Amino acid sequence: MKLFKLTDEHNETKNNIVWGEYITHSLPIVANPQLCSNHVFHAYKDKNLALLLNPIHADIRNFNLWEAEGNIIKKEWDKVGCFTLTTIKQREIPFWYSNLKIRLNVFIKFSKKVDAAAAYAAYAAAYAADAATYAADAVTYAAAYSAADAANAAAYAADAVAGIITINFKYLAKQAIKEAIQEYYHVKN
Repeated sequence: MKLFKLTDEHNETKNNIVWGEYITHSLPIVANPQLCSNHVFHAYKDKNLALLLNPIHADIRNFNLWEAEGNIIKKEWDKVGCFTLTTIKQREIPFWYSNLKIRLNVFIKFSKKVDAAAAYAAYAAAYAADAATYAADAVTYAAAYSAADAANAAAYAADAVAGIITINFKYLAKQAIKEAIQEYYHVKN
């Protein structure tokens, strides 16, 4: 799978591992690999997220951005882990990151979008929990409920589950970048 990896200006990462064009590194396969450990090489599914999250992850000051390939064996919302990772070619740093004014605006917008999405996800999870309680009550008191009531409870639970969202951070990053660039050029002109 196409991934992205950040290295320092010497193309090194933690533990002095050197990366470059078509360099592959592998780690032993372990039963329960953990991110942010020596179990996996960490990478990103999106170059914009790699750049946005660098300050709270590796915090590499002078970095190179690499296109990479690997099979994801562990993932979280912000990064992925692979037992084997190959860096393919160095990529240019996107314009939005190179312009300090736009970059700061992107960070602010991204943070606000993530906060809003997280609040919505929390609301959806609470709604789903209420639906699950309602459905459990319907099952508990099934003898007292008609078939129509039980069906309504099941439909309510299904609607709640459908309401749970997965936060798409890649989309939020792209939206924040787009808005920040539009604002920059609107203000500049």
